[in-house]
Amino acid sequence: MQVLYFPLDSHLRLVTTMGGLSATEAECEDDAYSLLSLPCYHFEAVVADSDTYPDVPKRMRARKLHHPLLMLMSGRERKGGTSKLCDLFHEGADEVMALPVYEREFLARLQAIVRRVAGRDEDSISFHGFKLWPAEQELEYGGKSVHLPSLEM
Repeated sequence: MQVLYFPLDSHLRLVTTMGGLSATEAECEDDAYSLLSLPCYHFEAVVADSDTYPDVPKRMRARKLHHPLLMLMSGRERKGGTSKLCDLFHEGADEVMALPVYEREFLARLQAIVRRVAGRDEDSISFHGFKLWPAEQELEYGGKSVHLPSLEM
C-alpha cells in the first residue's frame, strides 16, 4: 500500500515501516499537496497529524484531492470533546485516530478507509456530466463538488 504522510513523529514512522507500507514522507505541507497532484505517484491514502496540520482535510478537498485521509489527534485534544473530532469529519477526514496509535489498529483502519474509498465509484450515479454519491451526499459537476444537505437528498 502506497501512503503519503505529512511529517510525523518517530513512533509513527516506525509503525508505517513495520506494517509493510510503502510510505513517503512529505518534507513540508506544500510538498505533500504537490506530490498528491502528480500523476506519476499513486498514493492509496494520506496520514496527517491534526495538531500540526489542522487544515489538511479542507485543503485537500479544495484542491479536488480525493485520497482517503486518516487524521491523527492527540489524546489531550480528544479529551477536549467531540467538537474538533466532528470538525475533522465534516471537513473531509475519512478516519480519525487518537494518539498514541497501536500498529495493528492503525494498519487495520488505514486498510479499511482504502477499501471504502476504492468502492466509492461503484456507488455513484452519473448523468449528463453530473456525478452523485448518495452515501456521501456529494454532487460533482465540471470538476466542482458540493455537499448536499439531507433535505435535498
